[in-house]
Amino acid sequence: VVADIRVHDYVWMNVAKMIEMAAIDPTCWKECMTLGPHQTDYADAALGCKLRPDEGIDAISSLAPGSTAATYLVGGGNTVYAWLTQWLADNLGYDVSSLVGLPFDWRLSPDMTEERDGFLTATRKRIEAAVQSNGHPGIMVAHSMGNVVFRYFLEWLRVQLKEEAYARYKRAEKQEKL
Repeated sequence: VVADIRVHDYVWMNVAKMIEMAAIDPTCWKECMTLGPHQTDYADAALGCKLRPDEGIDAISSLAPGSTAATYLVGGGNTVYAWLTQWLADNLGYDVSSLVGLPFDWRLSPDMTEERDGFLTATRKRIEAAVQSNGHPGIMVAHSMGNVVFRYFLEWLRVQLKEEAYARYKRAEKQEKL
């Protein structure tokens, strides 16, 4: 029911709810799918919708869980990455502490995801924590536009690491002078 979706809710991507919302209240749907000026949310939630992607493994496990569209369009068993996460757990020893789903807001450019929500910084921290939790190497899987976002993340990370290395060098240089 559209009443189940509220401002600040994580709705990504239950197609049935989105279609229902568009049919019942097209203005609300349009506000939630539209960004404000300069790829931002509206400052006042009463003027617009603040929508964020869902988080975690569940958000990437299936597309439109339980929806009629999923049943008719892809035969119901609408898993996207559920099979892969299960295979990684069964065959390579990964678990919920070392598997990370990173859904992103497809409406934004990658740099704006960092500016608005700290997405790139959070991605780095989540990946580092997952690798540290069990010592397994990181396996990255990206799909569709996620490939572009992940490439951007890698370039962003390269710049961050250079800046951190330079700061460490300057601190060491300063210590030597003392």
